[in-house]
Amino acid sequence: MTPRGERLVRRGLWAGAGLFASGAFGLLGVTFLGPTGPRPLEGDPPAARAESPSITPSEIDEFARKSPSRTIVKAPPPTPPKPVLPALDAVLRLSGIIDYGGTVAREAFIELRSTGVTKPYHAGDAVPNVGAVVREVTDVVLLEYDGQLWRLTDHGAEPAPKDPLTTSAGAKP
Repeated sequence: MTPRGERLVRRGLWAGAGLFASGAFGLLGVTFLGPTGPRPLEGDPPAARAESPSITPSEIDEFARKSPSRTIVKAPPPTPPKPVLPALDAVLRLSGIIDYGGTVAREAFIELRSTGVTKPYHAGDAVPNVGAVVREVTDVVLLEYDGQLWRLTDHGAEPAPKDPLTTSAGAKP
């Protein structure tokens, strides 16, 4: 660096120091010579009353007799009863089963008694407006209805046995 550059840097540093010093003096002046904070209001604030509480001994005894409850929330209302669904015979009727042979799945033709419309259904299809699902189509149709498995035949509907291989007589084929 040249001597001229050193002089310029020195002057700049002294100017910065002077600027910081003037700022410090300004803060000191505002702190010690500036306006003071808010003054207290004239007059004394009203003193707190030294009266006894308005709670009577009988109220204290009544409160002591109460037993605390640990429940935070009220118990939910009971669930409404499950709606009673009509019997499966009154809702559906098996019109027929078609077996196309080979690898083609069988079709069950089921009539909705409320509308009189007959439609074909495969295993896994849901019967609309009834809440029934076709589970299997063999010589009979296995339906899931109202949380229970039913056998639908051309003679009507009956609850399906626990073992799906048993027939209505109880013997295995």
